[in-house]
Amino acid sequence: MAKEVRARLLGLDLVRGLAAYGVVVIHTLGNQPRTPSGVRFVGLCLGFAVPSFLAVSLYLSSGRLLSSGAGGFLRGRLERMILPYLVWSAIFIAFRASLYLASGRTDDLLALVSSPLSLLFLGKASAQLYFIPLLFLGEILAVVIISTLGERLKSPALVVPLALLGLALSWFDGSRRHPLLSDPRVSDLGRVALTVASDLLWCLPYVALAFLFQLSAVNRRMRSISGLGALFLAAFVCALNWIGATGAADAYLPFGTRELVIAFGCVAAAVAVSPAVPRSRWIESLAACTFGIYLVHPLAVEASEWALTKAHVLRGGDGSAAGIALIAAVVFAESWLFVSLSMRLPILARFLYGVRPTAP
Repeated sequence: MAKEVRARLLGLDLVRGLAAYGVVVIHTLGNQPRTPSGVRFVGLCLGFAVPSFLAVSLYLSSGRLLSSGAGGFLRGRLERMILPYLVWSAIFIAFRASLYLASGRTDDLLALVSSPLSLLFLGKASAQLYFIPLLFLGEILAVVIISTLGERLKSPALVVPLALLGLALSWFDGSRRHPLLSDPRVSDLGRVALTVASDLLWCLPYVALAFLFQLSAVNRRMRSISGLGALFLAAFVCALNWIGATGAADAYLPFGTRELVIAFGCVAAAVAVSPAVPRSRWIESLAACTFGIYLVHPLAVEASEWALTKAHVLRGGDGSAAGIALIAAVVFAESWLFVSLSMRLPILARFLYGVRPTAP
C-alpha cells in the first residue's frame, strides 16, 4: 500500500517541479525588454505555475488532514514553512538593502523599510515569498473546515455542494485585482488585513476542490484514467492556458475559474499518469528540493543576469521566449544544485527549507 501511495505522488512531484520552473520563468529577464513571444511564454507560466503549486499543495495537505486529523498539523507547518519564510525574508531584506546602499538608491531603501508589516506578513521582501503566507492561510482554512465538519467531508452530499460553492466564488471573486490593494492611501495594517481577506477568498475554492478530489470515488476515477485520457486532459489544460494567455477567454471564463480548472486538471492528470512514472533518484531529488528552488531562485536569477550582462550577452531585445526559457533552465539547475548541496547540512536544511534530514 505504501508503495502504491508513493507511486501516486510521483506525478504530483513532477507537476510541482514544472510549476517551480514556471515561477523561475516569470522572474527571469524581468528588467529586459520582452519580445511578443517572450510575453506570451511568461503569460503561459503565469496561468499555470502558482495555481498548480497551490492546488497540489492543498490536495496533499487535505489528504493528510483527512487521514490523520488536524491535531498538531499547523504546529508542524510552522516549522516546515513559516521558519524558512522568516529566514528567507531576512536574507532578501539584507540582500536588497546592501544592493540599494551600494548603488546609492536611497529612495528604494526607504521604500523597502517603510512597510514592516508587509515585509513580515505579506512576503514583500521578495517577489516569490507572498506564496508562503497564501498557502499557510489556505491550510488554516482547511484545518478550520475539517475541525468543523470532520468525517462528513468524506461524504459527496456535503463536499460536492462545497466544491460548487468554491467554483461560484472563483467565478465572481475579483478581490485579487481590487484597487485598494495597491492604493497608497491605505495604511500598512489595512493593506495586510485586505490582503489576508483576499487570500482567504483566493484559497477557499482550492480547498473546496482539494476535498472534492480526496473523495474515494473521485480518487478512484482519477486513477482509472487511461494514458490516452490523461493525454487528452493535459492537452485540454494546455489549450485552456494558451487561450487564457491571449486574453481571448476573459469574456467567457474569469481568470480565477480558469486558473482553478487548469490547476486541478494538472492534479488529475498527474494522479492518472503516476503509475507509469518510474521511481528515480532525479524525481526524488526534485521532490525534496522544489520548495527550496522556489525560495532561492531570485538570488540565482540576479547572479545569472549580472554575469550575462558583464559578459555582454544580454542586450535589449534578448527577452524572447527561447532566451527566457534557456536562462530560466540554467537558473533552475543552479538553484536545484545549491538546494541539494545545502540540504546536506542539518542546520541549513532546517532553517532554510524547514527539513529535518533523516540519518543516512
